[in-house]
Amino acid sequence: MKHRKCKVVIIGAGASGLVTAKYLLQVGNLDAKDVTIIEETDQVGGIWNRRGRPMQEQDVKVSIDGIPVKTSMQPVYEDLLTNLPSTLMAFSDMNFPISDGLFPRQERVLRYLHVYAQRNNLFNCILFNSHVSKCEKTKQDGCWRVTVDEQDLQDEILLEADRLIVCSGHFRKPFVPPVIGLKKFQGKLMHSSAFTKAADFKDEVVLIIGASTSGSEIAGILAKSKLCKDVIVSVRNLHQRYKAYLKVATENGAIICPGLQRIEDKNAILFTNGQRQYPTVILFATGYRYSFPFLDDASVSTKDSWVRKDGYKMQNLYNRLIYTKDPSLVFIGTSNLLISPFMIFEYQAHYLAKIVNGTVALPAYEEMNKEVISRSNEKGQDVLLFKCPSYCNSLAKISGFQGYWTQIFYPRMFWTASILASPHKQLLFGICSMLLGFTFYTGRLRAF
Repeated sequence: MKHRKCKVVIIGAGASGLVTAKYLLQVGNLDAKDVTIIEETDQVGGIWNRRGRPMQEQDVKVSIDGIPVKTSMQPVYEDLLTNLPSTLMAFSDMNFPISDGLFPRQERVLRYLHVYAQRNNLFNCILFNSHVSKCEKTKQDGCWRVTVDEQDLQDEILLEADRLIVCSGHFRKPFVPPVIGLKKFQGKLMHSSAFTKAADFKDEVVLIIGASTSGSEIAGILAKSKLCKDVIVSVRNLHQRYKAYLKVATENGAIICPGLQRIEDKNAILFTNGQRQYPTVILFATGYRYSFPFLDDASVSTKDSWVRKDGYKMQNLYNRLIYTKDPSLVFIGTSNLLISPFMIFEYQAHYLAKIVNGTVALPAYEEMNKEVISRSNEKGQDVLLFKCPSYCNSLAKISGFQGYWTQIFYPRMFWTASILASPHKQLLFGICSMLLGFTFYTGRLRAF
């Protein structure tokens, strides 16, 4: 086993890991030898790296009532378009090339992140093909001991660091809800994370459970391909947002059904309105749960942990990133439904860098806990969405980030609205629609 010491260990070389490393080097006054990024695939990009090496097998097994469901830890499929315009998705200091289009494909985003890592000299900090098996905080000297398995050399590295920054995202554990009668189903079961291309479903009758971003887009891809016998989408509440999401699917003959009630004999699916369908494949587009198996610690109680027991929600994180019980543990980019995730990662990374260089001092535990408690009564997952401006502005005010949300994002939003609305010469409609959340997706459907 090799030993190495550094000041910061970052888990993950996706967008959040790269921007965190950049600001630690450029603002946090750290050298390349002080920062180690651990990446288990063979290149940067995180979830945008479709062709990365498969994750550890134990991380991808999902079952319901003992029935295995096919999943993957590479949830980006062929022909995927971003669900945000590139003008709003980019980091503040590096735009996407115009040639990538308004809604870039997966490989263009991967290339963008590769160039970003090159420009900021991050490759010297990265351990590729390395899997984090365990992270623990020592009581003797208070440092983090991170055990890393090097896949190429079939060896272990023990890293010792002052801080541990988790940038592995929240697409780690596919979630599949319980279904009454599932054991009776004789067809294929899979999660949307395992979807790759429409050709895999030729002559199948596919039932997609869930109609948010992934479910609606997969439904559109399958319906438009005309390879399936039928495409059925089960949506519990078909409100206006889902109707917009499912536009491509419905225009190409997809069948929309209400919530699933139970599975009966001979693959009969009974829906809440009494209707029945007979799929040969059930695809669960039902999201993910937070999972950090390398951080499992039996000594930490469920109440004091960084994640709720069911994996549904992060907790005890001051300003949504600093673990209150131990500020040397940090999580970047764990909130859901981010308007501009790369930029929000950037605000968080800059704030963290100012803490590392001593410019920003964290308040006492009691004050940090007050901030956490003020958000603890919010129902559901930690969804930023329309809270993004106030959240990012608050971090910028503390850390001195050059550019408030209103100075960076709103001009980009105005420009994007004008592009999307220009075919109809309705700029005002474009701006209003964007504020409602529909223009993004309508424009994306044109590209799709």
